[in-house]
Amino acid sequence: MMRRLFWVAVGATGTVLLARRIEQKVRRYTPAGLAEQAQDTREGVTEALSAARARFAVARAEREQDLVRTLLVTPEDREARTSRSSGTARPDPDKLLYDF
Repeated sequence: MMRRLFWVAVGATGTVLLARRIEQKVRRYTPAGLAEQAQDTREGVTEALSAARARFAVARAEREQDLVRTLLVTPEDREARTSRSSGTARPDPDKLLYDF
């Protein structure tokens, strides 16, 4: 009698586990399941792009600092160089603006 009860319990447990597994697989292919998968994929792509953007910003800042150190450009000197190159700097008062 105990053997029979044991095997009935094993069969019932196996049936419940199998039914749950089948239900999960079926749910994956329902419209709600597909929408859930699409949402998960979108979130993963968004996180990956955000991480890549952050890494790019850090690398860009490091490269800028490296170039500034290499070229010996100070922030004050940078403004003077851009104003001279753009032609918006004030004219030198000691320089004549005409030739004879």
